[in-house]
Amino acid sequence: MTLPDNLLEELRVWLNETPVAATVVVGLVVLVLAWYAGRAQKWRRTQVMLVAVNDATFGRCVPRSKTGAWGFVIGVVPAPEPFREFNISYQPMSIFDPVDIARMVFGRARTSLQIAGTLKEVPTAEIIWVRGQPPVRALGANPGSAPWIHTRLDFAGAEYATRGTNVGSLHHLFTEMYARFHPTLLWVSVQRERRPQVRVMADGNIGVSEVSPLITSARALGRAALLE
Repeated sequence: MTLPDNLLEELRVWLNETPVAATVVVGLVVLVLAWYAGRAQKWRRTQVMLVAVNDATFGRCVPRSKTGAWGFVIGVVPAPEPFREFNISYQPMSIFDPVDIARMVFGRARTSLQIAGTLKEVPTAEIIWVRGQPPVRALGANPGSAPWIHTRLDFAGAEYATRGTNVGSLHHLFTEMYARFHPTLLWVSVQRERRPQVRVMADGNIGVSEVSPLITSARALGRAALLE
């Protein structure tokens, strides 16, 4: 399909006579095309990650909301032992999407993958680590009545806190997780007063190959939290 010569000539005249308006229109067109390209890219990433999650879980993945370019939220049914509830969410970001660019620049938002679960029993051991934050800040205003013990990883300097009757397994597990998933690892926690009780979160350039081991690590956190 081609435009008539007279219409092309009128368009050229308009562009020459109104350069400011023409610049605005061209800018809007570029933004719309960029948004569309970013949306298409995020949709493809969402589908790839959803397939990886389905392959990494033994239960049936039940959508908790409509899957789309914004990402997905699924629940695993039945939840793997020792969980009562086990959910996985993914939110992609694109450097082509103008909205995402603003969120990344001003809100420091990044592509994120979160694994969260509630245990069948009350955890006897707890841990909290958030990248770039001291444990006392990550615990919030209500850390609970029992004291938390602060620890630092010698090889990385990461600070985290634990409490409970048997935290040795959590120490070992977190050390392995940090060594394997840093720097995409963002949050690792088991907290009895919080919902979800178990939470593992990664952000940034998350690879498909990381999905299965991250899910396995979250399940291992749940089991380690119940050891007596």
